[in-house]
Amino acid sequence: MKKLVKAQYAYAKKLIEDNREKLDRIAEAALERETLDHHELEACIEGRELPVREKIVIPRYSDKSAKAKEKRKTSIFQPRPREVPTGG
Repeated sequence: MKKLVKAQYAYAKKLIEDNREKLDRIAEAALERETLDHHELEACIEGRELPVREKIVIPRYSDKSAKAKEKRKTSIFQPRPREVPTGG
């Protein structure tokens, strides 16, 4: 068991040493952005520049209700005009 663990440890250590530059790029990007999606991770591994992130704006509840009020349309059926009583 000890021999197996040592062999796997040596294999893991070699993998890390062989890919040290890639790991450093990933670490720098993670420190800069906190999270990485798969496109950003691929860019780090391939040595490319990170893609620009689009800013996501989450609307507030008050914005949603204001837009809903603006969208409301009047009925296509207009109220019937009141009948004017005749004098007879």
